[in-house]
Amino acid sequence: MKRSVSTSPINSILFIEDRPASNIPVVDPPTAPAWATPDCIIVKAYPEQDGPTDVLLGDHTDVDPGRPPDFTSMLRTPGGRVLVRDVLDEVVVTMPSARDLTRISIWLSHPEWPDKVIIGLD
Repeated sequence: MKRSVSTSPINSILFIEDRPASNIPVVDPPTAPAWATPDCIIVKAYPEQDGPTDVLLGDHTDVDPGRPPDFTSMLRTPGGRVLVRDVLDEVVVTMPSARDLTRISIWLSHPEWPDKVIIGLD
């Protein structure tokens, strides 16, 4: 299963989580592809003023582009879902997760300003 959406997020970042987290990662170093805590992952997006970011969210086997991920982390998902939201807390896309702990793999089309973000769940 996979879902895709096009969005232009303010501040050029997206949050990946089970529910809005209070444990937000520190964005350091700024050159990293993403930042994570056990409850939240922040990933870069294309600059809002330059155009949309295409987000593809799905099972790892359905979205894997055939190269190693740019970032991998474990995410707590006790609510049984993975959601992607923007800084205004608007949910961009969501998908169910069958586990309380989900491995998140992220592929970016560009290391600094990706116009395509692929998020694989495992």
